[in-house]
Amino acid sequence: MRKLFLLFVSLFVAMTMNAQIDLSFGPKLGYQSMIITRAEYDKGQISEGSFTFGLFGRATINKFIIQPELMYSTYNFEIWGYDHNPIEINNQSMALPIYFGYIFFENDHIRLRGNLGPVFYFSLKDTFTMRDLELDLSDELTYSMLKHWVHKDVVVGAAINIGVDLWNFVLDLNYSLGLTNVFYDRTYYNSNVYYSPIEYEPYKQQVFTITLGYKIL
Repeated sequence: MRKLFLLFVSLFVAMTMNAQIDLSFGPKLGYQSMIITRAEYDKGQISEGSFTFGLFGRATINKFIIQPELMYSTYNFEIWGYDHNPIEINNQSMALPIYFGYIFFENDHIRLRGNLGPVFYFSLKDTFTMRDLELDLSDELTYSMLKHWVHKDVVVGAAINIGVDLWNFVLDLNYSLGLTNVFYDRTYYNSNVYYSPIEYEPYKQQVFTITLGYKIL
């Protein structure tokens, strides 16, 4: 967590050195809808909504914008485990989007802008629960059964963002398309045999997010 924060600050400082710019900074919170599907099929879809919150920084040079953010989120979904007992998976992650944008309209009160850029999702923790008991991933056998549902440490996506500034309020609507796989390798599907490997298809994610921020600076 500390390394992510330092990375966020370093990126923002590096972008603002030796330039005559307008700086903005503040908190954000919002709601996101995550859809995770097997890369080549519609079936096997995981869909979950959750809240997200964090910080944003913005450097504006004339009408051009550079806006990094650091946003925390968590989501849950279920898979079927031993003897048809559902296993609930909770993932906590930090998103680091870096938007490059342009202000295409502004007056004394409102500003309309468009942004796009890469987004990096850093997985912080996966928690597996069955019958209200947390499963121990440090156990070698348990991990071998569940490792294909453990999120990758870093997932890379490409995001597009439409934003509105009204006085000090910042409203953003964005869509992120996953470019790399979400899960560790490929997926196990359960059959009559405990976690029998039937198919091995990678999963990728799409994320729709709406956030409201407030410019402190």
